[in-house]
Amino acid sequence: VYALRALDAADLRQVIERALAAAGARMDEALCARLAEVADGDARRTLNLLELALSLADGPEITGEHLRMAVE
Repeated sequence: VYALRALDAADLRQVIERALAAAGARMDEALCARLAEVADGDARRTLNLLELALSLADGPEITGEHLRMAVE
């Protein structure tokens, strides 16, 4: 059994930045902070929400609306 620890906001920001760079996508700093907050320390949830938000975007820019729809 593996006990996983929750990541802090700085760690999640690194996960987000790497994922955005790999996808060639962009997201406002405030939205990155919001995503890290919503993910509650879970990198897998962060990546899943980011992937969903990007799939909702018309291009490489993820907006607050895209993130809101992904979280709902």
